[in-house]
Amino acid sequence: RNAAHERGAQNGAATSSAACANADPGAYQDTAMEESISRIDEHEQRRRAGVLVLIVATTGDGAAPANMQRFWRQIRRASLRPGGCMASLRFALLGLGDSAYPKFNAIAQRLERRLLQLGASAVIPSVFSDESAPLGHDHAFSVFLSELMSKLSTLRSEAIPGLYVKLAPRTRMLRVHVQSRSSETSAASLCSSKWTSDSANRVALFRTAGPATRRDHSCDLMHARVKSVARLSGAKMAEKADADYRDVRHIVLSFPPSCNERARRYEPGDVVYVMPRNRASAVDSFFELMGFEYERDRWMEVSVDAVVHDISDPSCRELCISEESLNVKQPCSLDAIVAAHFDLSAIPSRHFVAALAAHATNPAERERLEYFASAEGADDFIQYSVREKRSILLTLRDFPSARPNVRDLLSMMPRMKPRAFSIASSPSLDHDELHICAALVKHTTKLRRVREGVCSAFFRQLERGDLVPCWIQRGSFRLADAPPSAPLILIGPGTGIAPIRSILRELSAHSEKVTGRDVPPRDVLVYFGCRTAGTDGDYLYKDELHELVDSGVITSLRVAVSRGNNLGRKVYVQHLLTEDAPRIGALLLAQTGVRVLVAGAAGSMPREVNDALCRAILAAAPNLDRAAADRILRSLASAGRYV
Repeated sequence: RNAAHERGAQNGAATSSAACANADPGAYQDTAMEESISRIDEHEQRRRAGVLVLIVATTGDGAAPANMQRFWRQIRRASLRPGGCMASLRFALLGLGDSAYPKFNAIAQRLERRLLQLGASAVIPSVFSDESAPLGHDHAFSVFLSELMSKLSTLRSEAIPGLYVKLAPRTRMLRVHVQSRSSETSAASLCSSKWTSDSANRVALFRTAGPATRRDHSCDLMHARVKSVARLSGAKMAEKADADYRDVRHIVLSFPPSCNERARRYEPGDVVYVMPRNRASAVDSFFELMGFEYERDRWMEVSVDAVVHDISDPSCRELCISEESLNVKQPCSLDAIVAAHFDLSAIPSRHFVAALAAHATNPAERERLEYFASAEGADDFIQYSVREKRSILLTLRDFPSARPNVRDLLSMMPRMKPRAFSIASSPSLDHDELHICAALVKHTTKLRRVREGVCSAFFRQLERGDLVPCWIQRGSFRLADAPPSAPLILIGPGTGIAPIRSILRELSAHSEKVTGRDVPPRDVLVYFGCRTAGTDGDYLYKDELHELVDSGVITSLRVAVSRGNNLGRKVYVQHLLTEDAPRIGALLLAQTGVRVLVAGAAGSMPREVNDALCRAILAAAPNLDRAAADRILRSLASAGRYV
């Protein structure tokens, strides 16, 4: 049988890699890997596959992706016998992670250990890709696929029973049905760059990483309406798109009246996924570059089928592998597809430039694109795309002879992915509302061009009454699971204050009243970090936090100001944790069910906070060593008490 591949994806990284494995326009055109299942949850056929190819992404907190969780629970069952129950299984594993996060490729490494423990064997060494590496996931994926194809060919020549690799061209068939515009289809269209009308085209079938991306198989997409947008940081911090740029917005959304109870239900610590759209100027530039402005208002319906033909076996029937939907309800205009489906701000991948090369009519441009897509040109392509921050639009501008038609563009263009934000509101206090705290991204590239994140541009344009397509997904931190008296240590620099605000407002809503004063049922220690604390700074929700201190909801509020603090040095939250080490350590060691939440930017902050917590344990218990402190924190994390 063919090698079967399964993917565990949260935001589409593993999905994109899986798609490349089946549609790589480079060196693997003559080998087809059959995708026997669409998601890692649907693993009934894995026992029948000769080689199981696993592509697994790790979420920021080291947990399994949403569409892998059921499979992960099943494979960890104590009833599975180590050493024998998967002795016949051969696998190849590609982990997709980011070393900027503490738990780098954690779930992929745990999956590898578990499979080996159950007796499975790896046909090639597992590859753990690092998105922060200079060559990113592209290089790691190329290495993985090259080694896998070589090994599969060897296994085939050795005639291992049960393994069969088809050597046949693979065709991905895409059908575009052009429809005449009518009043009925007009009512379903997107007529502007914003979601401003109830009759606007809705993102009805968004499936970047399969339906399981949405809140453990049960979330519903809704179209929340903007009630207000306010800037939380000082205006001066957003004047220049440089390293000091800072523009934080507080966005209040209201649930639509038609939204069911399940879709609007959330708890502190949950996440909202927002589906942005390209800004109108980017869509205009795309149509100007592509030269089919006249097709902009044409209506079409798209269906995509991946079909494998085995030319060595004339009787082999066509096998429909997958059917893909767009980010917009169909039928729709091409303008709507470009605005909502194509990620025009994405940095091009080698897969994209390889596909683009096939459409270049200029020999020099075709040669350059093919070089970028090759292993020899990897370094130059990284310089061109990643280091110089070129977008898809700029790449199309740089190669004017490469102009794919609409059908091919739908297969080539990177798909718009959702953006995740910690919910900043309280379900008990902020009835029928959803609050988002978002830092807008804007910087100047080495080419002296101002580059803005696609979701940042989307948020910047929002006005009262606009519609925002979104859905809610369960988060890692569960306040409801903590005993009422359990202390809380909440650490969140910058926009990491969002889930902390949600928790604090929920505590405020349920706090008891005694002599006119709110009395907290537990110790609540809050550590917040900002650059400057003045009126033109980024001390987010300053007045709210001080009110919560005055009301007794917050027991201790510590603010680390990294700049303009009159100390002559930068102060971060980990420094304040070290100053409070005896108190923090005592809370971590006490049998009171303490909960610790660390939220905010990736990079060195989570590691340094973890180190500060270890030092706090050692300060409270000098008889322990660092290894014992690490074990205590790992135990808290395993119990869901340290997130």
